[in-house]
Amino acid sequence: MGMDSRELFERARRTWPTVVLDFDAWCRHLAELGWGDESPRFPEHVYIARACAAADARALRIVEEQFFGALNDLARRKLRGADPAAEALQLTREKLFTGPEPRILTYRGSGHLLMWLKMVLNRVIASSKRAEAAQRQRERGFIEFWKDMADDLGDRPALRPDVVEFAEGCLRRAFATLPARERAVMRLYFLEGASSAAIGAIYGRHRSQIPLWIARGRELMRNELREQVQRALGSIRESELGSLLRIMHDEIDVTISTLLASSPGPSERAA
Repeated sequence: MGMDSRELFERARRTWPTVVLDFDAWCRHLAELGWGDESPRFPEHVYIARACAAADARALRIVEEQFFGALNDLARRKLRGADPAAEALQLTREKLFTGPEPRILTYRGSGHLLMWLKMVLNRVIASSKRAEAAQRQRERGFIEFWKDMADDLGDRPALRPDVVEFAEGCLRRAFATLPARERAVMRLYFLEGASSAAIGAIYGRHRSQIPLWIARGRELMRNELREQVQRALGSIRESELGSLLRIMHDEIDVTISTLLASSPGPSERAA
């Protein structure tokens, strides 16, 4: 490699003096990235990326402050709105920094970290647009279906495929109405399995704050779900509405339904 691993390591440490990374971990990471006789062009960026993958709060804060402003500008230009841009950035953070193999670990340092982050964001935006288009297609005609469904609602009615599909659409729309922070935190916690400590590191908050955000998101989602069902059915009787909501809470096997479970106690999901 053009520079030896110790020289690269010291150069990176001088760039980020507040971020501590073990030298042996640095050497292993370079080997995993395939750097043998050559050196990464931006070793300091590889260093900060590796620290972010380890959920180092200082490294995450540096990347947020130095790179995510430009990513926010890009997202707002492409999505034409603050809320869609915020959602895209949260999805990008999840992809980069969470899970058993955070995507940030694959950054090799051949190009500038900002350019690589923009590539990740562009892929997130493209994937989100495809998912939204597919969801809109699935949800067409749901309101008309609901008008014909009231007679099928008993205490525990058999679930038809169209009932399941409509309920999933309502749940997804209720989830989409949450503030961007609550959406991101709930997705990280329930769907990605991130701990309260890991989420707190991303947001620069103590882990004890995270269950409060989750509880608030659940309550907002329950209220919105009820309103969505009432708007869809119009004059549905209260007993029918109750039966339907029980189905949506208890029996529909869709990923988003985990967000409707009762709030965790203080000892659950300990970080």
